[in-house]
Amino acid sequence: GQNPAYSNAWFKLAECSYKLGEFDLALNYLSNAEKYEPSNSKYLNLKGMIYLALGRLDEGRNIFNEILKKFPNDIDAHFGLAEIELYEGRYTGAEKQYKEALKRQADNRNALLALSLIYAEKSKYSDGDKYLRQALTYYSGDPEVHYLAAVVYSMKGDYKQAENHARISVEINGNLEKSYELLTTILYKQGRYSEVLDLSDFLIGRNRKNSTAWYLKGIAYIKTGKTKEAIDAWTTGLNA
Repeated sequence: GQNPAYSNAWFKLAECSYKLGEFDLALNYLSNAEKYEPSNSKYLNLKGMIYLALGRLDEGRNIFNEILKKFPNDIDAHFGLAEIELYEGRYTGAEKQYKEALKRQADNRNALLALSLIYAEKSKYSDGDKYLRQALTYYSGDPEVHYLAAVVYSMKGDYKQAENHARISVEINGNLEKSYELLTTILYKQGRYSEVLDLSDFLIGRNRKNSTAWYLKGIAYIKTGKTKEAIDAWTTGLNA
């Protein structure tokens, strides 16, 4: 008979496999979970995402649309459809799905961030600004949100704000390597090469295999007229 505990165990296995990129295995586990609870929308949403990962977009789209027929307020299904729209290069379609998600959950972090990035991609910064501000209001303690704010401000060319958010991001979580890398890039764009060298060394000290840090170190040397040091940095970086 039906045993939700079993189905949940299979679902957890499917979720782990999906996160590890083992998509066929994930589908296999998921079909076991569905034997116990065939119409569980959580399971169906994961199946849709696995289909997307496998490039089976039409099958994914069908699943998300089916979910929304039964559960029009299902946020994950809207996200799934938005992913397909983005994958196929239709920003407007994705925008619509993210806005649908926000109607149902006004503080949804992923939808707010996705919308601010979509508008930044289209250079419509003033349209995206309200979503970014909302995300920063709701999630002021989230390093990922500040990282994405730094990305958007950087795209906009507002390096002062970009630097500010990148610094907040690393203050909240000092292990977020991508935030340090972004901060280094932002400093480079402002021509602050000695700070770029310091931060690159800091990153290399933590992880000698950080190719971004070696690259930034090299171009900072080039900008300060130290060609030999640049070549040394890049050579060392390639062999790290």
